[in-house]
Amino acid sequence: MFAGLAFGWLGPVALLGWLALRPPIAHVIETADDYLDAAHALETASRLDSQGDWADAIELYHYIADRWPDQMPYAFACIREIHGKQDLAR
Repeated sequence: MFAGLAFGWLGPVALLGWLALRPPIAHVIETADDYLDAAHALETASRLDSQGDWADAIELYHYIADRWPDQMPYAFACIREIHGKQDLAR
């Protein structure tokens, strides 16, 4: 509730303050070999994508496609979606 009020009252200043003060985004797992199943790796890749860490998400999706071939179509679809977001951001 406070965040909504702050954004309404202060506009862009509140947004910049929130971006500066929010907790850092930590990777859930340090190395790709630590993933035991595709679901956990896909969840982390999706989280990276939603947080704007597109390069890391793409790298993890490539790893997922290599390690779990049954997930390859989904991983490549996600990569194409990220590339579309990157094109729009330019």
